[in-house]
Amino acid sequence: MADTPRTLATLLTMCADNTTGDITAQVLRDVLVSAFPARGQLTLSGTVATTFAQSNTYTALAGTTALDTAVSTGVTMPANGTLRFDKTVAQVVQLTAELAVLPAGNNHTFAFAFAKNGTAIAATAQTQNYGNLNGVPATVQLHALVAVAAGDTLSVVVRNNTDTTSITASKLTLSAIAFTT
Repeated sequence: MADTPRTLATLLTMCADNTTGDITAQVLRDVLVSAFPARGQLTLSGTVATTFAQSNTYTALAGTTALDTAVSTGVTMPANGTLRFDKTVAQVVQLTAELAVLPAGNNHTFAFAFAKNGTAIAATAQTQNYGNLNGVPATVQLHALVAVAAGDTLSVVVRNNTDTTSITASKLTLSAIAFTT
């Protein structure tokens, strides 16, 4: 029989006081797979510019990424820069991203945010104004708790609030730990 992740409420019901001996080995396996957190991490390889067709529109951060399979479980990477959560129950994800970025020009304002299923999550947005960085990339860090369901994806998006000048990322580490609700 398949081991099935379940919600906390379902697990508590299945593991009632057990006065009749109803807690089976299967129930215990379901508890284990439910309590074990899904997690994943991806990193950017190389340096890539993200271009904008228009200003004030979020765009997926460009670049080739790799999923760290040594630490990832219950999470896949269906596309570059994207983590997908494969557990069959709702989860809350502790999400972090660290980037190193360099705008193609001076005096531009960019916003960075997490996106769920391709749509920017406004509450996670961080706006940065970059003057003259003299060729030295700036660090951006994002942190958030995000609710996800099975199959949801999370990624990092960026927008240029000034014009369509590109921004180059030389580092991206996107990490997630999901906890069953």
